[in-house]
Amino acid sequence: MARDTSQLRDILFDELDAVRSGGDTKRASAVAKLTQQIISTAKIEMDFHRLQMRAEEAGKALVMGAMDLGGNAERAVESGKPSAAIEHRGGDGNATSPG
Repeated sequence: MARDTSQLRDILFDELDAVRSGGDTKRASAVAKLTQQIISTAKIEMDFHRLQMRAEEAGKALVMGAMDLGGNAERAVESGKPSAAIEHRGGDGNATSPG
């Protein structure tokens, strides 16, 4: 079953209606927290696609690997070095620069 933001909104409004009708506030809180995680994941995916498009427009390719979260991926793409935003981790767990 495909899921989308419309269904997520419906679930949230159903939970809101349930709370207003005396429903379980702990459950509603848990649903809200999970929803925030889903939204955060979607934002990460959108950021990746935005960076991928910018890299393609600049004639560069994004290299997949372990990323430093909170890193400077967007600035790396704008500078024409999108792979600089990616850190590859060796077998010892230490970060190494790509290429």
